[in-house]
Amino acid sequence: MKNKMKLALVASTAVLAVASQAQSIGSACGCPDVSLRPTVNLSALADGSGNLPVGNTTLNCANLYTMNTKVYVPDGGDLFIEPGTVIKIADNSGINANALIVTRGGQIWANGSESCPIIFTSTADGLDGNYAVTNRG
Repeated sequence: MKNKMKLALVASTAVLAVASQAQSIGSACGCPDVSLRPTVNLSALADGSGNLPVGNTTLNCANLYTMNTKVYVPDGGDLFIEPGTVIKIADNSGINANALIVTRGGQIWANGSESCPIIFTSTADGLDGNYAVTNRG
């Protein structure tokens, strides 16, 4: 339940962030412009089953992260997401929906703010304010 509350906080932070200036996301906390961040596929950090390594995994705002599958924070794993981090997830639905899943015994640590948000969005989002917050995927 605790992890669900943390994910809800992350999601609400993302909604607040959509109205912000796209390229300057995270500038208040020293992050580079989004357009200058190299893209890292979060799925590539996971093993063949989609599990992130047991122990600590940190996502920071120096990169733009993408996902195109389910990625799991396993039992004994801690995922730290630093303020200003942007994670874009490829749209998919139903049983094949792409998702970040925190399993029992795994933990996610994500403390964004209004001035330095953590954003989970679609790969279709250009981060220019034109992608409606009502879009689902």
